[in-house]
Order: sequence, then structure tokens, then C-alpha cells
Amino acid sequence: MAHQDFIEKFGGKWKQEKTENFEEYFKIMDLNIILRKLMMKVSPTEEYKLDGDYVVTINSVGPTSNQNKFKLNEEFEEERMGKKMKSLCRFEDGKLIITSTSVDNPAIKPQTVTIEKITDDQTLTTIVVGDNDLVCKRYFKRVPE
Repeated sequence: MAHQDFIEKFGGKWKQEKTENFEEYFKIMDLNIILRKLMMKVSPTEEYKLDGDYVVTINSVGPTSNQNKFKLNEEFEEERMGKKMKSLCRFEDGKLIITSTSVDNPAIKPQTVTIEKITDDQTLTTIVVGDNDLVCKRYFKRVPE
């Protein structure tokens, strides 16, 4: 049931409109300056859909895309900006909550918690690194079908 509730709320495509404090997040993720500057100039698209009991997310930037497939409430490994992460996604109170820790980069010690919340046709994604060491936000608008 949680999967169906999730897809009813988040299903479809979302286009990033703006960010707050996001370049600092790229620094913590150890992205080099050229990639950081490039990533700050693009507006990625996120898509959410279901494949049986799995949630599928597709993040697209220009001609490249990254896909993750996972079950809610089950730990999985993903690659984020070239870094292997161990993540757990939960859908609670209408929000998607993702808790992630680095697997292969000891320099990225703080855990990140990502909270995605929808208001009207906008998604607010808040990323908290460590114990509020860094808070950044991304705003997405639903793409009409």
C-alpha cells in the first residue's frame, strides 16, 4: 500500500527550478570544481515510477541519466556523483525520507538525510548533512504529461 500511496503523490517527472546552498553539498561530496560549476548551471529532471514492488527513480541531466531501483524500507546500494552510498528510503507522512552513508569514501563521513515533500505541484528537497553541518534545498516543479 505504501508504494501505491507514494506513486500517487510523487509519480511522474519533476524539473529542478532552483537550489539553495547546493554547491556546498557538491564540495562535501568531493566533486571537483569544474563539475561543481557545471552542475550548478543545469536543471536536472527526476522521474518516479513503480516496477512491481520496486520504486524506480531516473535522474537526468542533459543526455546522461542515472537510474536507481529499490524497495521502500529496505537498504540498498546506489551510486551518487561517482560515490557508492548505502541508502534506506521510507515514505512517511506523505514525505520521502532517504538516509544515506558513504560506502567507499571515508572522507565523506557524515550521514545525509534527504527529505522530499510535495506542496501543490512543487517538490521541496531538503538535504541535511551530518548534525545540521550543512542544509541545502532543491525545488522541483511537476512536468505536465
